[in-house]
Amino acid sequence: MLRAKTLLLVPVLALAVTACGGGAVEGSQSQGGGIAPAVSLAATPLSVTSGGSSTLTWSSTNATSCTASGAWSGAKATSGSQSTGPLTASSSFTLTCTGTTGAQTNASKSAMVFVLGTQSFAQLAASLQPGQWAALATANINAALLDPGGASGYITGYAESLKWDPLTRQLFFLGMDHHPDTGQRFVSYSDSTNTWQILPQTSWMATGGVHHGYDHQALDVANRYLYVRGHYMDRSVYRYQIDTKTWERVQDNNVLEYSQCCGGWDYFPELNGVVWFQGSDTQSGSTFYGGLFLRDDLTGSWRRLGQSAAYLAGTYHNFAEYNPKQKVVIFGGGDGATRTLYKLDSSGTITSLKPAPVDLGITKSIVTTDPVTGKYLVLSNTGSSFYSYEVASDTWTLLPAAPILSSGQSSSGPTFGTVATPVSTYGVTLFVQCNPGNCAVYLYKHSGS
Repeated sequence: MLRAKTLLLVPVLALAVTACGGGAVEGSQSQGGGIAPAVSLAATPLSVTSGGSSTLTWSSTNATSCTASGAWSGAKATSGSQSTGPLTASSSFTLTCTGTTGAQTNASKSAMVFVLGTQSFAQLAASLQPGQWAALATANINAALLDPGGASGYITGYAESLKWDPLTRQLFFLGMDHHPDTGQRFVSYSDSTNTWQILPQTSWMATGGVHHGYDHQALDVANRYLYVRGHYMDRSVYRYQIDTKTWERVQDNNVLEYSQCCGGWDYFPELNGVVWFQGSDTQSGSTFYGGLFLRDDLTGSWRRLGQSAAYLAGTYHNFAEYNPKQKVVIFGGGDGATRTLYKLDSSGTITSLKPAPVDLGITKSIVTTDPVTGKYLVLSNTGSSFYSYEVASDTWTLLPAAPILSSGQSSSGPTFGTVATPVSTYGVTLFVQCNPGNCAVYLYKHSGS
């Protein structure tokens, strides 16, 4: 049974800003009023096995020369590509380019290549220091998550989260590529075997259309249910009993007054139910059809929370994220109002928060939590940035660049194909990132206590 797992601890303080397909352009410095250069650098793939290699691709503007440092060296052309050669340890590659004007100007960009090691999930998580990243080698991940016949080539696009069950130490995810002939794919990862697998497909998963994962999953750990939206455009709800491995359909959200794509879901234990936020700026006259809804476990019925006109957000691609430390759900974002943000607390009170400094919602960001401190962690396409968010004080803090944002291969942005979940068992946040031909697992340790 394969136990190969991973490797490296990456102190993010040493990394420069990274971004999609090689990264967004690094901020440059200019002295004397000249036109500052800009440079981008990407590594593909981001993670390799020991002895494997990655391809570095770079470009620049307003630059006359470039110099490599870190794990490579020497003068480089102002644009090009180069193999790293065989790697046996995770390595950081930096490129610095000099400007074209009379003033002395330069810009730098770094990219990290992770080399997978042999540590178990528990061992790797325990070895991380606050602020460090690592890549975890897992068995069968590409077979489970790639979809060669799909438009993107993987099932994690147009999605934000997967769910960790701390009792069985498993991950669960339901998603789909733009490949309507195949239907949705339900997958799991087991920590005990370090292996991904494709789980049986039900009849409702195989229906036509494009049913991406979006933010349509909610996990009730205590009662052992994984809730999912049955169809991306309707009001159907299904739940999976983790221990008996059976599905059942439960009460549709018949309080939602129209069918719309891509809302935000999570489970709120203190409110005893699934929270569903559906973009709320579609209206007929003075009636807003979207809003925030709760499925009451005691009655099995849905009800509206608050008045949707009081918490307008984007029409679709919304998100909702429960915080087990703070006992709140934050929700909002979505197309048309990407920086709107609200809080639902355990008393059912909804509070408007300050606008986020970055765009939020599916295809724009990944919102998850640190299981140790209870701070939210946000990977964003906006400037390929990485933030922590303290909901109690409504305060955002820019963090050092996340190295996984350097490997995105989609025009949808560097977070596309990435899903995340807090792992309370090991005190880390787990990210799964897929690119054409390869998927990988990354761990981030935000805080030690």
